[in-house]
This record gives sequence, C-alpha cells and structure tokens, in this order.
Amino acid sequence: MSIPKDKNAVGRPSTPSHSRERLIDAARNCFVQQEYSKVSIRSIAKEAGVDAGLIRYYFGSKDKLFSAMVIETTQPIFHEFKQLKKAENFDGLTGVMHRYYQVMQKYPDFPLLVFRLASLPENNSEHQIIRNNMFRKIESDISSYISGQDFLRDGINPSLALFSIMSMTVFPFIMPPMIREQHGIGLDEASLEQLFQHNVSLLKHGMMRKPEHD
Repeated sequence: MSIPKDKNAVGRPSTPSHSRERLIDAARNCFVQQEYSKVSIRSIAKEAGVDAGLIRYYFGSKDKLFSAMVIETTQPIFHEFKQLKKAENFDGLTGVMHRYYQVMQKYPDFPLLVFRLASLPENNSEHQIIRNNMFRKIESDISSYISGQDFLRDGINPSLALFSIMSMTVFPFIMPPMIREQHGIGLDEASLEQLFQHNVSLLKHGMMRKPEHD
C-alpha cells in the first residue's frame, strides 16, 4: 500500500522535514518488499509521492538513504541502550527488550529485512551497513553491560546469555507466520506486551541471580 501522494512535492520541498520523513517511510516499505538491488530511487520516490530529486537533495544516494532509514528506525532502541550504563540490575536489559517490541510493533517486517541482509556475504555493502550500524553496537553495549554486572546466576555463560536474550527478542518477528499462528503469538501491542512479561519472568527465574532481599 503506497503512502498518500504529496501533490506539492516538486523541486525543493516547502515542508522539508515532512518530505524527508515520507522518504524514510517509503524506503523502509520498499526495502522490506524487494531485494535491495531491485529498489530504485524512482520507486522509492513514487512510494513516497515526492520528486525523485529529493532523495539526492536529502541523502545524496540510495545507499545513504538506506543507512539513514536503518539508523532512524532503530534510534529509539539505541537510546535505550545508552540507559544501560546507568542501570544497576537487569531492568536495563529488559528495558531494551521492551523498547524493541514497541518499535517493531510499528515496523514488524523490519527485523526480517535485517535478518535477510545480515545473511548476505560480508563484503556486501548492505550487510556492512547492518553490521556497522546495528550488530556491532548491540554486541558491544550488551556484552559490556552483562560482563560489568553481577546479576547472572552462577554457571551461566555470559556469551550464551546474550545469545539467548537476542533470540527471544528477535525470533517472534522473523519466524514464519504459520508458526506464530500455531502458537497463538500475535504482533499486536497487547500480544507483544504479554510476550515481554513472559520473557522477563523467564530471565528473572532462569538466568538472573536471585536478589538478596528475596
């Protein structure tokens, strides 16, 4: 479904932020629906309902538009990552998971796009954008957070703990719809909130050290 067209979008925009936002949304839709190589500047502009010249005006190229789309889609999540440095227990970690669910509830196909591009060869430019703007930051921030805290139960491997947390966070969005339907898992706000509370319970009772006051 295309974004409603902006009839006034010719040449330089009269409402810059609005046109730029439309291009980010349109790029996300196009890259989710088609392979990167098949998405053209013209098709993104058509989806956004703006002049194709605005892509070069705002971003310079398709690659830079793609990078901007990835960064801006995940920005609320990485803002939550910054709070990890202030957290003194595993609430910081569950805060990241909660924000991830909130963001991806709006863009449920985005994790599948990330998974698809992350599976490309390492020398692929789209793979490098995903790796540099997402995975390196995630692994660095969460690894530092987990290793700097003392909330894991004895015998829990921190690296495997990170792998488990990432799996329970991302997998609901990339699993085949048939499996979600079979297990009654939805991607609506209420279903994701229920899943989040379930995951917090699993972490608290299976992976995290029991608080001394309990």
